[in-house]
Amino acid sequence: MKSPPATSFRKLSCLDLLLLKIADPLSVRLSTPLFKGLWFKSPRAYAIAVAKALLSTTMLSMVVGFTAYIYVLRSPLAFLPLLSPVLLLAVCLYLPQASAKQRKSRVEAELPIFSVLASVMAVTGLSLVRTFEISLTSRLFPAMAREAALLKRNSLYFNRSPLEALEEVAREHPSDAFRQWILGYTSVLRSGGDVAAYLASKAREFLRVLERKWVNYANTTNVLGEAVLALFLICPLSIALMSLIFAGELSLWLNNIYSLVVVPCVALASSAFIHAIQPKSFNSYEFARPAIASLTMGAVALPASALLLGLEPYEALLVSLLTLSTPLAILSHLQLKSASQAEKALPDFLRDVTEQVKLGFDIRESLFRLSYRSYNKHFDQLLASIRSHLALGVSFQEAILALKTSSWTVKSVLLILAQLSESGGGRPMVMEMLTDYVSHYCAAKAAGKSSVKLQVYVGYGAPAFMVAGVVMLESLAKQLMPLPEIASTQATFAFSYASFQGVVPTVMLMVVVTSFIIGVIIAKVSDMTSFSFKHPLTCLAVAAISMKAAPLIV
Repeated sequence: MKSPPATSFRKLSCLDLLLLKIADPLSVRLSTPLFKGLWFKSPRAYAIAVAKALLSTTMLSMVVGFTAYIYVLRSPLAFLPLLSPVLLLAVCLYLPQASAKQRKSRVEAELPIFSVLASVMAVTGLSLVRTFEISLTSRLFPAMAREAALLKRNSLYFNRSPLEALEEVAREHPSDAFRQWILGYTSVLRSGGDVAAYLASKAREFLRVLERKWVNYANTTNVLGEAVLALFLICPLSIALMSLIFAGELSLWLNNIYSLVVVPCVALASSAFIHAIQPKSFNSYEFARPAIASLTMGAVALPASALLLGLEPYEALLVSLLTLSTPLAILSHLQLKSASQAEKALPDFLRDVTEQVKLGFDIRESLFRLSYRSYNKHFDQLLASIRSHLALGVSFQEAILALKTSSWTVKSVLLILAQLSESGGGRPMVMEMLTDYVSHYCAAKAAGKSSVKLQVYVGYGAPAFMVAGVVMLESLAKQLMPLPEIASTQATFAFSYASFQGVVPTVMLMVVVTSFIIGVIIAKVSDMTSFSFKHPLTCLAVAAISMKAAPLIV
């Protein structure tokens, strides 16, 4: 009998052994972040790919570095390309961890409202698995929908029971709050405890955590706002004063460094820090098409005001930014006002729905009756839209999802009403619970926003202080010129004054840019989005008025 051919194994080369030696510790280090970040890739395969990229980058950087040192630059700076493998390794290690952190932050941002949905659904007799299925069909909870897809995969394709699928998703989740919430639910359910009471207590706990986040956010932004405003106020005046005392190009150089490097870096760092500590908002605003038109108008206004009107560069830039910001400010104000007014009316509306349910009407009929009552313009339009969709035979959930509103909170709460209506669980006790949840949520959000109002008004006044300081220094310089006490140094001072006169337009240009940046930061702090252009427009208007009024007053 013929024996089967022996299996041949390829002998590993030195390069393969080196790749495996590099990949083994990397795969161990990356296995957990890849799993938690939902990178559906083998840790070993990813580590081998990283090792290949590191070896290729190392060889290439060595060739470039030595070639540059021999033929171009006889300096240690020529070997800077040798740092590229280190940067590549840092990026490859960071990306899975960043995905895990992003997954954690998105889930925890949706958890308060989603826990409210789970709580009221549990009172009506529906399980947490059913609540996750709602997130898949509603498209209002994208992070929870991703977890629901994992839950569905574990149940359908890995033959897990619903509880086992829930526990498998939760055990290795990067969010401690989400993991404890799910595992606590499965533990109570297995032991025969009161699941509805557990979910209700967790929903209240998540809402209290949200309230603390808003308080901490307000305190932190107050400190950050004071530091940023102090920097933006002191630096332009310091550069202007230095140009008055010290003649030369140093003042112009420092002014350019501040305008081109310091201001953008401070603005980006502040915005990133605010975004990191800010309670997440899922409101959606439409700015794409108007932004293109506004940018075109601003780009046309810049050369037109400089060439046709003969304005100074800082005045031309001011006119351009005002032209750019005005239409966007109007549009963003209308959308933000619509969302805030709708959220403001939400607790009163839920209270009225609760009273209607107590009178014997179901949720759908209660909404029909209340749609003829006046809350405010924006919320009345939403109710009228829902009523018209329901009259055409559209399902309650589809009528909610078709609403044209920027407020994610309003859509989410109305979706909970739709689920209660379709499940038949709209009892007075459930409605009281939902009203209490939403009232606490809206109150925490309103309190957090109102606590940063003082920083908004201080930011509005910053351009006026900057312009007034520059104008006062210019007036002081004019008064010092004819004094006989400085006759011995008249030539030197005249040269210094001429230098100061040359720096003033660049300082004013810096004031215009800083005013716009302050407005963007204020928008991010107070309205949760950098596209609220009413704040940059206000700061620019204050700067323009100050430039015309300050010389008349000083």
